[in-house]
Amino acid sequence: MEPMIWLLLLGDAVSDATFYEVFRSDAADTTGFLLGSPSGTSFNDTSVILGRTYWYRVRACNDAGCSEFGGPDSGFSDGVGILPVLNPPAGVSASDGIFSDRVNITWDAVNLATFYEVFRSDSAGTEGVLIGVPSGTSFNDTSASPGSTHWYRVRSCLGTGCGDFSEPDSGFRGGM
Repeated sequence: MEPMIWLLLLGDAVSDATFYEVFRSDAADTTGFLLGSPSGTSFNDTSVILGRTYWYRVRACNDAGCSEFGGPDSGFSDGVGILPVLNPPAGVSASDGIFSDRVNITWDAVNLATFYEVFRSDSAGTEGVLIGVPSGTSFNDTSASPGSTHWYRVRSCLGTGCGDFSEPDSGFRGGM
């Protein structure tokens, strides 16, 4: 049987957690082995076998230690509905003062993406807020504050979820 990629959604983030530990087992009554330690609430299990049921347990961790395990929860891969891992969009570019009424954001298409999410923030180091969900590879931010530099990130998405954020790019509206 061929290995597949199985995307695990770990649930809601735990406020004090700096990372999580994901364990996998072939039975509901055993802890199994450590698969990985993601910092976010999703994890790609790249070693699943078609037709096999797995049991997953997750615990939240920080410098003080780890919580008790949550779960278990089972997952089964039949090869149908396997979620592809979408790459973050490359080539994100926000216009720099070209338009007085908007910032135009463009990016390269991502294979298999059916729509994108565009986020705006006031600094390069923060995720920002969702401002648009276009199906194509451009978006006009008409609500950008004139005279302010904004930072934009884009995620590629399917109906089943979104990939990681792109690298940010800054942009601003031009003068009137």
